[in-house]
Amino acid sequence: MKDRTMGFKEALDTCLRRKYATFQGRAARSEYWVFYLFQVAGIALFGSLAYYTFYANPSTLVLDFGNWPVLTWLTLAPLVLFILATLLPAISVTVRRLHDRNLSGWWYLVYIITGAIPFIERIAVLVFFFVTVMKGTEGENKYGPDPLAGPNTADVFA
Repeated sequence: MKDRTMGFKEALDTCLRRKYATFQGRAARSEYWVFYLFQVAGIALFGSLAYYTFYANPSTLVLDFGNWPVLTWLTLAPLVLFILATLLPAISVTVRRLHDRNLSGWWYLVYIITGAIPFIERIAVLVFFFVTVMKGTEGENKYGPDPLAGPNTADVFA
């Protein structure tokens, strides 16, 4: 049986609309990594836009707010809004990804705390990366049914 994966649109729809702040259930690897890619790409796009407008220092903008041109403030706003809009779904999809591995979502808090400790954060990042890359529990686990199992997954000739 071939493993089913979630497409880009389906993963973003799940994370940003259907399960925006849902901490119950499970998230497939594809759902987690597609959303992670979306978040990194958005932060890189808006962040680089703000970075380059700050260092461009356009002479046409006369208004200043703390030595930053108005254009920089206008490009920082979408970056901050994007981060705030994707923070809750990022936390929830990570918790659901841990659930797919049959782990408690509280391990995410352990990761955040150990990530703040110098030198230990490197080990924590590697461990967390491998946990999120590994295949989830097949079938149902204590956190719910398989996220990629469709409604008609029963074997016809069982």
